[in-house]
Amino acid sequence: MPLISPDILSRLSEFITSATGLSFTETQLPELERRMGTATVEFGFNNTEAFISWLLSTTLTKKNIETLASHLTVGETYFFRDSMSFKVLEETILPQIIHEKLNAKHGNEKHLRIWSAGCSTGEEPYSIAILLNRTIPDIKNWNITILATDINTKFINRASEGIYGEWSFRETPDWIKERYFRNKAGGKYEILPFIKKMVTFSYLNLADDIYPSLLNNTNAMDLIFSRNVLMYLTDECSGKVINGFANSLVEGGFLFSSPTDPVRTLSARFTTINFPEVILYKKGVRVKAEGGQGAEARSQKLEVRYDESEARSKKSEVRYDESEERSKKSEARSKMVEEIKTEEISLPFKGRGRVGMVLEEASSLFKSGQYSEAINELCKLISHEYDNPEAYPLIIRAYANQGMLDEALVWCKKAVSEEVVNPAYHYLTATVLLEKGRTEEAVRSLKNALYLDPRFVIPYFLLGNIMLIKGNIKSANKYFKNASDLSSSLNPDEVLPESDGMTAGRMVEIVGALVQ
Repeated sequence: MPLISPDILSRLSEFITSATGLSFTETQLPELERRMGTATVEFGFNNTEAFISWLLSTTLTKKNIETLASHLTVGETYFFRDSMSFKVLEETILPQIIHEKLNAKHGNEKHLRIWSAGCSTGEEPYSIAILLNRTIPDIKNWNITILATDINTKFINRASEGIYGEWSFRETPDWIKERYFRNKAGGKYEILPFIKKMVTFSYLNLADDIYPSLLNNTNAMDLIFSRNVLMYLTDECSGKVINGFANSLVEGGFLFSSPTDPVRTLSARFTTINFPEVILYKKGVRVKAEGGQGAEARSQKLEVRYDESEARSKKSEVRYDESEERSKKSEARSKMVEEIKTEEISLPFKGRGRVGMVLEEASSLFKSGQYSEAINELCKLISHEYDNPEAYPLIIRAYANQGMLDEALVWCKKAVSEEVVNPAYHYLTATVLLEKGRTEEAVRSLKNALYLDPRFVIPYFLLGNIMLIKGNIKSANKYFKNASDLSSSLNPDEVLPESDGMTAGRMVEIVGALVQ
């Protein structure tokens, strides 16, 4: 392959940065040229220079851009890569999280949510699943979500198959392969079904798609793994992604990154926790790990801070258990009325009077990830008997994004009872039921939403994903086609109802990547 001139590569680098957020420095231009060689073939060219000239002179579709981006990032991985990260997870972080779940303020909360963002061909999320299987004795009694996403649909399809060669097991103990895989023809190994079903693979573009979102299941995460992903992005794009991760984590949740990723310099929303060979980022709670201390001393400090946090939260927590709701409702309402009795509550219309101001403030707090504060604002309406329908979706999402699913479901039931013919309330109920592992009930709620509004795009999309996970490809494609056809009939820039900001055009592109 002839060498491409530095001027053309520089122009290409600038184009890629503007189109994808990926960054290539001057010293990385030879690597950029090499990777463009692999993209050339997929785009149907036999000459890389001609391909680059076409790129620089053509308006690319989203699909074109994401296909290009998939060639510009490294998909190289293997099982239990960065073993010290998994050691810290197994010996320190996971035991703490499990302890908190089992001693939660509302009783045992045996649910755990983990996101592998930029999962490549699946070795990382499957490694997490194996570790959980080894670590949690009663794992069958837990509701565990392991979401694995990537921009590269070819990687997603390979990961979903769960079949690997010897190269994926380099530096991996032999017993992992012997205990969790079965032999296949041609020297391949297939992951066992009980591990495979623990992981849900999905397409997601970190640079462009919206998260946290009930739609793509990226909310209320206890742990996020995103390693060797941010290093490719510009500072602006990295900052956006890190902020999205922070909003997707529950308070006290952890981000596992790599030393090459710029989390430390780009976000003040995390506390850095140092272990030997491992750097973690914890949302919210301040944890100080002194330099020079060993992992044991650091983990003891971490445990103490957890206990202090739990004690503080127990003092200030407002309980929403259904068993106590009736007894505390009157007292809470009276207290809140007394606090704001001098405030003017005007007509309950968005954008007008006090109600509109409260809704606007709550929405702003929600968008910035301040979910508890948003709920407090919405409770001001409730304390004045203003159960405004516009508040229901926001308060449901705010509770769900904190992992408070029982509270979210209480509000779903209240919303449906108030307005049973509102399809959005049935859809939101379905998303919460899905997070609780109640899939069949969620399917019924989604079908109720479609009965009430056959042109409601998002339920079709969600049903397609459910069928895809179940392996029912025919039904999945039927639902995806409905979502795509309805979206195609709209303006591409029109935001779909209850989609957390997804446009009709983006829906068409995502469905196009999922249809099999």
